[in-house]
Amino acid sequence: MSWRHWAEGRSSNTPFAGVVITPMLHVPAEARTIEVGDGTRIALLALIPLHPEEVAVKVDRGTNALIEVLDRGRVTELLDPDRPSYA
Repeated sequence: MSWRHWAEGRSSNTPFAGVVITPMLHVPAEARTIEVGDGTRIALLALIPLHPEEVAVKVDRGTNALIEVLDRGRVTELLDPDRPSYA
């Protein structure tokens, strides 16, 4: 199933059609990883919801283009259900 078919079937009460996984930006660097009992370090990541047009940028033009789009809109891991698409 293509992302476009999946996006058409998503809930109508959200403008988002996918997510991108990124490092967290709004926490200090030392809070971006945790160490478990055996010394293993685990990186904590963020999910950033994407509008269908932003997903299309990723699919059609690649990750670097998507990063440019999100940077232009100053999009972070802080959820804003009303944010516009920057694609």
